[in-house]
Amino acid sequence: MAESGERAPGLITDRLVVRPWQSEDAGRLFDIYRRVEVVRWIGAEPMREHREADAMIERMSARLELDPRFGAWAVVERSSGVPVGGVSLKPIPDGDGEFEIAWQLHPDSWGRGFASEAAGAVLKRGFADGLPEVWALTYLDNDRSAAVCRRIGMQLLGITNRWYGTPLLMFWTGSGSAQEPSFGPDATAGTAARLPSPTAAPERAVPPRRLGASYGPPAESPTPRIP
Repeated sequence: MAESGERAPGLITDRLVVRPWQSEDAGRLFDIYRRVEVVRWIGAEPMREHREADAMIERMSARLELDPRFGAWAVVERSSGVPVGGVSLKPIPDGDGEFEIAWQLHPDSWGRGFASEAAGAVLKRGFADGLPEVWALTYLDNDRSAAVCRRIGMQLLGITNRWYGTPLLMFWTGSGSAQEPSFGPDATAGTAARLPSPTAAPERAVPPRRLGASYGPPAESPTPRIP
């Protein structure tokens, strides 16, 4: 649950703290984003220098200063104090105010339910902060993230080409029980088997923007769709 009326340290769950990234986290952040098995799912290249992690934390901090409700946070295991990865909730680049939830975890923390626990808490807080609906977008063959989407109550609508310049699975959830999505997919999820996955090609093109990445805001963030 969220600590009443504050954004630091952030969200506290049974096993995790979701809080802003700090400068002392840069080594762990670098160790996450230098790994091909992590960045392949967000259409990015692995980090090669520690200063990239330092700069990334500066951008994420600047984003949260603009609006602490939306941005990217570290997901820290309470028992160890070590960041297991990150989670973000922010406007989709080149969108029309739609908000996306995303997560990236270190491989040593996969399979422990951390992504579902952190994303579920952030999603709940997003609705409490006024978001009417939230989207999640994954590559067609990202089975792990698709499973997380389902565990936090998101519905698979189908395949969309609306964002990021590549076919993606489109997950959605709304703040109301009888709510319907603002718009639908471009194709049913059943067509995914007939489409080439961007992650399958050895020299695939990187999408126009990193998919679900926590790299900070675009130059001009769209106006959020908050009533």
